[in-house]
Amino acid sequence: MKNLVNKIKIPLLAVGMFLSTNTFSQNNKNDSLVNKNIFNISYFSRYNNSNILKNNIKNIDLNYNSDKPIALIIQNKNDSWHAFATQKHIQNIEKFNIGYKTFVYEAENDSLAFKYIKETAEKYGKISLLMIAGHGNQVSLNLGETYQGDLKTIEEINLYENFYIDISDTNKLKKYTKHLEEGAKIILSSCFTGEGGKETNNLANVIAKAFPGKIVYAPKEEFAVPYTSFIFDNKGKFEKVIFPDVYNYDKDITYSVLYQENKLLDMTNK
Repeated sequence: MKNLVNKIKIPLLAVGMFLSTNTFSQNNKNDSLVNKNIFNISYFSRYNNSNILKNNIKNIDLNYNSDKPIALIIQNKNDSWHAFATQKHIQNIEKFNIGYKTFVYEAENDSLAFKYIKETAEKYGKISLLMIAGHGNQVSLNLGETYQGDLKTIEEINLYENFYIDISDTNKLKKYTKHLEEGAKIILSSCFTGEGGKETNNLANVIAKAFPGKIVYAPKEEFAVPYTSFIFDNKGKFEKVIFPDVYNYDKDITYSVLYQENKLLDMTNK
């Protein structure tokens, strides 16, 4: 089974050019054990030189950061390109802890991702900011290893459906609407999930329909993960994201959409 990994096609520029050379041994072992057992984190080298693991543990306390809204960030397990392990990406997601009580999980399948949404909301309160990070295409976001190539059709994805959040998950997704705040924001940090904009049955539109009243942000093309810009207000609350084109970092390829009154509204540049 050597080298059989999910080869979703991502240019080298989009991914791990700036990986930390630090080793797992530099993480506090107790922190790592708690993060493994509670947050399903096993890709520990991602989080070197950050406080994400320590922040996860601090935020377990109901009284810690209790005055802040809830942010839930779910990272993929299948990241052979190391796109979501770059130091810049980790620094980006760490910024959410300024304005939010932030939890960072890892998930290898959609059932776990949905479980984390439900459990976080039930224990700490409805979610104000949800970000899911993983390699993707127009119809799916990959979480776990499938030993296949870039699956782009529903027929292909159904063979490994649990490893993806995809456009066939509408009914599953609707069950979790109640766990997000009114006006919550959803970020799909996943290439092509906004491809085609409002007129296409892409993953961003499917998720927007499943979560009415919540703005969904997604890249329309391949984007450079380390150079993504998250914009916050002066209190650390998320305002918008800019996904840069993988070949031209100055080109904004962000698509944002809101489903309201039974219709999709293109919120890009608004």
